[in-house]
Amino acid sequence: RLKRDSVSRSSADLSSQVLADTDRSKMPQVYLRQADGSLTLADAPPPGWQAVTQTPQMSMVQSMPARMPTTSAPQMVTSMPASRVTPGSYVAGAGPAAMVTSRQFRPSFVAAPGAPVYKAAAPTPKAAEKPLTPAPMPVKAMEILLVRPEVPAPLDPNFAPLILAKRNYLAKVKGTTQFLEWALPRADGCARYKLPVFDESNEYVEASIYLAGVLIQEMIWQRSAAALFLAGPRKICEALKAAYSIGGAYEFEARQMPMVCGTPNSPFAVFVTKPEQLPPAKDTPQVCGKDADGCRLAFDLGKSDIKTVAVMDNQVVYSKETEWDVTNPDPEYHYTAIMKALSIAKDALPKVDAIGGSATGTVSGKNEATWCDIFPNVPPDVYKAKVVNIFNRMAKDLAGDVPLKVINDGEVTALAAVQKIGKGNVLGISMGSSEGGGYADADGNLLGWINEMCYIKLDLNPEAPTDPWSKGAHRGLSHMYLGQRGATKLAAKAGVKVPENYVYPHPDMCTIKHEDHAQCLKLIQKAMSDPSQEPTVKQLYVTVGVYLGYALAQYSEFYNIEHVMILGRVSKGKGGDIMLDTAKHVLETEFPQYSNIQFHTADDHFKAVGQCIAAAALPSIMDPKLKAVWPVYQKKMEAEGCSTAAIEAFKYNLGVLVSGADVMIPETRLDPVKSLPVYENLQVKPDASLLKKTLILKLNGGLGTGMGLDKAKSLLPVTNGNSFLDLIAKQVDSMKKEFRTDLKFMLMNSFSTSKDTLDALRKYKDLGTGSDLEFVQNKAPKVTASDFSPAGWPADKSCEWCPPGHGDLYPAMLGSGTLDKLLAQGYKYMFVSNSDNLGATMDLKILAHFATTGAPFMMEVAERTDADKKGGHLAMDKKTKGLLLRESAQCPDADEKEFQNVSKYKFFNTNNLWVDLVALKAQFKKHDGALPLPVMKNAKTVDPRDKESTKVLQLETAMGAAIQCFEGASALVIPRSRFAPVKTTNDLLALRSDAYVLTEDFRIQLAPERNGVPPDVKLDGAYKFVDAMDSMIPNGPPSLIACKKLVVEGKVTFAAGVTIKGTVTIKNSGASKEVPAGVYEDKTLDL
Repeated sequence: RLKRDSVSRSSADLSSQVLADTDRSKMPQVYLRQADGSLTLADAPPPGWQAVTQTPQMSMVQSMPARMPTTSAPQMVTSMPASRVTPGSYVAGAGPAAMVTSRQFRPSFVAAPGAPVYKAAAPTPKAAEKPLTPAPMPVKAMEILLVRPEVPAPLDPNFAPLILAKRNYLAKVKGTTQFLEWALPRADGCARYKLPVFDESNEYVEASIYLAGVLIQEMIWQRSAAALFLAGPRKICEALKAAYSIGGAYEFEARQMPMVCGTPNSPFAVFVTKPEQLPPAKDTPQVCGKDADGCRLAFDLGKSDIKTVAVMDNQVVYSKETEWDVTNPDPEYHYTAIMKALSIAKDALPKVDAIGGSATGTVSGKNEATWCDIFPNVPPDVYKAKVVNIFNRMAKDLAGDVPLKVINDGEVTALAAVQKIGKGNVLGISMGSSEGGGYADADGNLLGWINEMCYIKLDLNPEAPTDPWSKGAHRGLSHMYLGQRGATKLAAKAGVKVPENYVYPHPDMCTIKHEDHAQCLKLIQKAMSDPSQEPTVKQLYVTVGVYLGYALAQYSEFYNIEHVMILGRVSKGKGGDIMLDTAKHVLETEFPQYSNIQFHTADDHFKAVGQCIAAAALPSIMDPKLKAVWPVYQKKMEAEGCSTAAIEAFKYNLGVLVSGADVMIPETRLDPVKSLPVYENLQVKPDASLLKKTLILKLNGGLGTGMGLDKAKSLLPVTNGNSFLDLIAKQVDSMKKEFRTDLKFMLMNSFSTSKDTLDALRKYKDLGTGSDLEFVQNKAPKVTASDFSPAGWPADKSCEWCPPGHGDLYPAMLGSGTLDKLLAQGYKYMFVSNSDNLGATMDLKILAHFATTGAPFMMEVAERTDADKKGGHLAMDKKTKGLLLRESAQCPDADEKEFQNVSKYKFFNTNNLWVDLVALKAQFKKHDGALPLPVMKNAKTVDPRDKESTKVLQLETAMGAAIQCFEGASALVIPRSRFAPVKTTNDLLALRSDAYVLTEDFRIQLAPERNGVPPDVKLDGAYKFVDAMDSMIPNGPPSLIACKKLVVEGKVTFAAGVTIKGTVTIKNSGASKEVPAGVYEDKTLDL
């Protein structure tokens, strides 16, 4: 229903659609539907319309919906195009009962008695949209930014490469203290950049403004943007804000980005803020399948044809190209054409397991055609309703709920190139109707960018050509340089005999249609094959080669390019070879740092099959066992608000479980670690400057329920009235003062510990707050042991969830945005340890050692003793020769004896870890967003308090196990003083005793007399909980500085002045008794 307060008041023009209101308001008002679909409320009809008296003889304008439901209930008029409101016809306005009758379909409606009626005036033609014009370059900007290339373009002598302008500018602005920073956020990431700029009073400040505008444009079309955030000199920021607003130089981008991002109703906004308030850089790599196993369909939607293929186990069994008309405005035409072509391909397969595809333009991670220029004439409102979801609708109608993955066609080129070359860091460029581009990183994954390179400016020549796609808004875009238009615009200059209407800039050559350019290119290629014309036509390919060479240097500023795969009709034949040779010459001459880029071209097999298989391989086919249970888990986790990283991590763990894979690590797989670097032998010099890019992270998710606690264990008092958290905060503050530098500190809390922890740390003002101080651990569904379905417990829904182990550190960092934020802020190293291990402090010597070795991951280990034999140990994988961690839960029963052999497996993990954050990010990209950590099954009941409740499995991972994910990971043997965890009241009693001392910098370490060995304390089960232990030592703990082992059996209390030496056992079989003051050495005391 339409309500007056839900629409805005405004005037309306005659291009609007009219909506007759059914609200029984007595106000004589009219609702008008605007061209964009919004509604406005007018107090009166548009100018020129006449209010008339209703008569029974009036013939009302036809306005029934096309598909009127047959019902006896009155229906409102849903819409009426202005084109149907002809002069002299009548329209019913709002009134007491302005309704249409609909007992049966009728071509007209009857206005109810009393409803006001208006007579339509002659429609006024809609004002033409103001054409866009390129913004001129300021004269002072020209002095710096117009640079002639050392390798000239023979047929384009005024070609002025952007990359040279940028290089010259940076040389001129060197030494400035002024910087402009910007951020371009998008749904799944954010781009950041920092440009040195001239002072606002400098005569060349216009060069800074102009270049910044161009570079922002470049990054927008690389990655997309929902908004622009600017930080820097006010004059420059305001100029750029105006440029990226409606009416500004970059109005085209401001209008297109909402559509590109799939948010057409959210205008592109520009904000001026402070550098520290800019959103951090973030990328969400798009991982695609690389194996076309099973039965798959694939399609490629180009601007002239639909290519469909059927693939069975990586072999193409059917392939066909079907012509279509992309200019058709009817989305049903496109849907029918694609479906018909795919249906024929489907007949070549016994079944369809997955569908992969590619299309020009922007496709979202959800396979939505957010902005695809293969549907250029579909009206915006129709596009949103009918085209955005066309791929998902098509796949479902064709094959049901099978995996689907659709990406940009240029990216398929890059993925196919990775498969052909066998290496990553590949830029794929298709020089066809326009420039199509895509990039795959070192691991063969996509960056999650849109890579619309055809909209990137390559040429700053003030007289460079405009193009029809940007509607004349810009000059020098790649559209006119690295596609067939880059060649056809030069045809006449190269002496190619072409029809008059093929001579650029004839109007026929300046439209969005490709046919004339395709025919012109054929004439160019024919002329190139004629020996008499080759010398002059050759200059055309040399010119395009110059374009390509400087473009590759420009692209290399943002992409790490080692290989380039060139496709497309422009690159065909001898002319294509000349073009590539020229591009190489440009790089060798002007950009030797990029001269090692290797060029590749497509052979016939690659063109016919390679890209098809790459497209078909895009979706990953889920294991049938996982597929049977995963949808309900996914729905449950999404409803709970779990991050994508958390969902992917659990999906991996669940997949391991349902696959039946053996999660045990048998003895036959391992070798012992012979030797490791030792802390005391390190020769490295401590380097305090590394602290500026190092994070100290404490795991603080544990409640200490095993010790009878219901709050964070780190809140327990330890010594001198200080809790674990107090000591940690004071350690950080001490280091800041000692090294006179800021020190980044964070906590990984759980939902259970977050509030209490933040409240306790509020008194430490310099420690940080909010997301700068903490991120929260994920939670995972419990799994029903019998059938692997999600465990349910209606009596207490919280029992259905569990912590996923401290291996969740990594997906929690990714999913919360913490990892990307830290990387954007320049942090490289992370030292992580448990909050209850007060021996694990920042050590500059270890930090310098880690940084010097360049290892991506390092584990601090200690030598095992008999007291440690039941805990996990470090080992070497026989197959990979890399380090791995074996926990007790991963050891088969038959191997338990060897597992506990401390002379064979000498080292255990202290859970003090050093991680290279850049390497961690790379591992996420490599492994589809989820680190392949070993999965441990923990058998429980769904309600831990009810042993008769449903048996469940809790899937957990250990953060130290990540050592096997990093090639080149290392370990360091540390003194035992760096390992003082508190897991039980036994540990807590020892820690509170004089066996440990508090240093001036608030570190707790073993007293020197202990020689690095802690006392072994075994308390009676009655003192398992902290409150019970406190009742045992009302006068404080006994002296343990000389104690080797203390055993307490039964209930006792310690008097003040008790000293334990050597090995002492205290027994009591009755009611609690006091241990009198005195020294007890190597004896059994029976009370």
